[in-house]
Amino acid sequence: MIKLTGFAEECYTKYTLEKIIKDIRSKTPKKTECQKWKLTETEWRNSLWLALLKRLKNIAEGIPNEMQLKLPLDSAIKQDINWLSEF
Repeated sequence: MIKLTGFAEECYTKYTLEKIIKDIRSKTPKKTECQKWKLTETEWRNSLWLALLKRLKNIAEGIPNEMQLKLPLDSAIKQDINWLSEF
């Protein structure tokens, strides 16, 4: 289970998937968000990654079993998600 708090939780609940990905790809973090949440640049970026991981995990869990078998990387993705959800 991926537990989110603070900025990561806000990203997950209020940001679109596109915005999360766009912010992850940005070269510099949003200074206003870092100041508001008292985050370092690394903490800001990690929060976005956690929000993205939780979104992807929820998507993966919603795929019916018969479709999951057709996805070539399905087991590898699930292993990664399970491993990352321990944090």
